[in-house]
Amino acid sequence: MICDATRDIADIVLREGDVHPVFGQAISESDGIITTTTVGSESEFVDQTLATLELEERTGMAIMAMRRANDWILSPIGETTLQSDDVFIARGPKEGSRLLREQAID
Repeated sequence: MICDATRDIADIVLREGDVHPVFGQAISESDGIITTTTVGSESEFVDQTLATLELEERTGMAIMAMRRANDWILSPIGETTLQSDDVFIARGPKEGSRLLREQAID
């Protein structure tokens, strides 16, 4: 049930569709945001593990899920190796979202 709910939430974020009012209010009242970021082909992230990159420590953003091609990796672990075109769903501060995107693209 939890995986299905996470998939549904992620689908809304990825499609940039309307968010349920309760979910929207919870997000607006928090200090953090939920965002998506795509790993660029020239990014330092390519072929690195989440543990090595220490993204949460560097950006404040926690990776909640990843989409790779047509597959989902829910709650990716430190040993997860990143590939070009992986899409993150992450939560954290607005400034962290900007940092994560800059680093994922470069």
